[in-house]
Amino acid sequence: MGRSNSDDSRDRGDKDRMSAPPDFDGPTSERRCTDIIFALLILVCWAAMTGVGIYSSKNGDYRAVLYPMDYAGNICGTTFGAMDMTDYQKIVYINNVGGGVCVKECPTVEGLVDVHTLVTYGGVYQEDGSTLSSDFIDIADYVGESADGVQVCDASTCSTDVESSWLSNGINKGYGFAYYALDTIEVLGVRCLSNPNALQEIEALITDGNEVPVFDLDGANQAKQIW
Repeated sequence: MGRSNSDDSRDRGDKDRMSAPPDFDGPTSERRCTDIIFALLILVCWAAMTGVGIYSSKNGDYRAVLYPMDYAGNICGTTFGAMDMTDYQKIVYINNVGGGVCVKECPTVEGLVDVHTLVTYGGVYQEDGSTLSSDFIDIADYVGESADGVQVCDASTCSTDVESSWLSNGINKGYGFAYYALDTIEVLGVRCLSNPNALQEIEALITDGNEVPVFDLDGANQAKQIW
């Protein structure tokens, strides 16, 4: 079949639309810089970030991004801080505000929890009734390195009685310097987070004097697991 006149007319129209008039200079002749101030601001930002990068490479330590920080400002797994934590690359969190201690391995508790054993800023604290050995967790020696300012447990600050421990100075409702020995789960290779089943076990065990549960499981999950 031959082409119709309408097809030929359509082709000529398309070619006409694609052809610019002889005096057309294009859109670039009207273009100009309209954001000089913001262009200067971008250049300033680039210069500032370059300076930060140079300073960080000379004075910083990239491992501070990869490894967690303990309650005293030491970076676990590094020498970044007051203590050499090269052999203690993982962290166990002690409270709900991110305070933790550097350890060699995430602790495993077969019974999920031992309320008479506490993991503290100063090491492991145990009272009568504990079922774990004191070496179930290998914590960096914070007391030996610097005894000044390290909060440690004793009978007056860290009771392990199920009816009073939660409100003791050591545990302090999850905001103190000690916490129950819990089974943990390793996350990202360096963080030891509480096993959710262990938290549920704590909720059932910890009560007030009238056997009323006082442990806030929802709050503990939200605060401890976020780390």
